[in-house]
Amino acid sequence: MLASVIIVSRDRGPSLRLTLTALKYQSFFPFEVIVVGDQAALDAVAVAGVAEHVICVPFDEPNISAARNAGLAQAQGDVVAFIDDDAVPEPNWLAGLVAAFETPEVAVAAGFVRARNGIDFQWRGETVSRLAEHEVRPVPPDRISLAGWQNGTAPEAMGTNVAYRASVLRAAGGFDPVFRYFLDDSDVNLRLSQAGHLTAVVPWAEVHHGLAPSSRRLSGTIPATLEDHGRSTVAFLTKHAPLHLIEAGVNRMRGAQRLRLLRLMRLGRVQPDTVLRLLASFDAGSRKRAPDLRDLPPIQTERSTRRLFREAALDREGLAFVAWRRHGEAACTQAARCAADGHVVTLFLFTPDSRYHRVAYHPDGYWLHTGGVWGRSERSGPLIQPARRLDRARRELGARRFARGDAALQKL
Repeated sequence: MLASVIIVSRDRGPSLRLTLTALKYQSFFPFEVIVVGDQAALDAVAVAGVAEHVICVPFDEPNISAARNAGLAQAQGDVVAFIDDDAVPEPNWLAGLVAAFETPEVAVAAGFVRARNGIDFQWRGETVSRLAEHEVRPVPPDRISLAGWQNGTAPEAMGTNVAYRASVLRAAGGFDPVFRYFLDDSDVNLRLSQAGHLTAVVPWAEVHHGLAPSSRRLSGTIPATLEDHGRSTVAFLTKHAPLHLIEAGVNRMRGAQRLRLLRLMRLGRVQPDTVLRLLASFDAGSRKRAPDLRDLPPIQTERSTRRLFREAALDREGLAFVAWRRHGEAACTQAARCAADGHVVTLFLFTPDSRYHRVAYHPDGYWLHTGGVWGRSERSGPLIQPARRLDRARRELGARRFARGDAALQKL
C-alpha cells in the first residue's frame, strides 16, 4: 500500500524543515511527500536537502482547504496522511495510521497529538455534532478503536494528525474551500461519518504539535484573529444544522471563544483590550453573508509519475543514550552523528533533581528528553520518582516503544 503525506505550509520555513527531517526516519514504506506551500516552504524543502524526493506544489493563498485539495490532486497513495508544518511525527506515526485501513470500512484514521512540551496530550479522542459541538471522548490508549456516526455525532480527527482512504476522500470532493481555516476537518469528518464510514483512532500514531506562530495565531494558543472562526462557524451551521438552530450555534461558539480568551487573560497572557478586539473579529466574520454551499465535485489525480520519499525499509538499529546534562555537548554530538547514519536516536540529558521532563525534536534528527532523573514525565504521576539514570531511561523508552520502536540503550 502506497501512502502520500501532504503538508500545507505558509510562512513557516524553519518548522517545516523539522517536519521533513522527522519524516526521514519513518518506519513505513513506500510513501511520498507532497508540500503545498509558499516560497518559504519551497525554500525549506531545498535547504532540508530533500528537493529531489518531494513533490512541491506552489500555493500562496490563506485557504487550508483549497491547499489540501491541491495536494490531494497530486497524491498517488492509497492512503493520504495530513500533518501540519509545525508538527513532528514519531517514527511509527505513518505505519500506525496506514495499518488502520486494513479494515475495509475505515475511511479516516487519527492518532494522538502531544502538546508543545512533548509530554502532555493536546488530543486523544473527540466527537463533533452537526451544531459544531465538540466533546472529548477518550479512547483506550493500548489498541486501535473504531467508531462511526452515533446519536447525531461523528468521531472527530485533528487536522494535524489524520489520514484518509484516498478513494473515499476524492469521491467526497475533499475539503470544502468555504472553510479557509477552522472546522475544515470537522466538516470532512462529519460528511464521511454520515455516509457510513468508520474512523479509527491509533494511539501510538503520535505527532508533537509545536503550535508555531502564523498569520492567524500568535505564540502558543493565542489567536491573532478570530474572523475565520466566525466565518467558518456560520458556514458549518448553515451546511449541517437545522435553520432554527444556527443563531444559537453561533452564540455558543462565540461564548466558547470568550471563555478561552478569559482564561488566557487570567493567566496574564492577553490584555482585556485584546479580548475585546478578538471577539470583535469573531463578530465581523460571523456577520459575513453565508457562502453559497454547493456539492463538491470529485477530485481527480493530476500526476502520473512517481517520486517516492522512501521506497525501502530502514535497516538501522534504534539507539538511545543517557547522560548527565553537564555532558550535554559531547552527548549531542554523538546523537547527531548516529542520526546522520540513519538510526532513530533518543537522547536523555538528565539533571540530578526532580525537574519536570520535556521532549523535543532536535534539528539534527534525534529525540531529546530533558529533566530531572527523579522528576515526573506524565503530569499525573508522583512529583518525586526515585530512580537511577539507566532505569529511568528504560522506563521512558518503554512508555514510547509503540510510537518510536525499540532502542539499544547506552550510558555516556
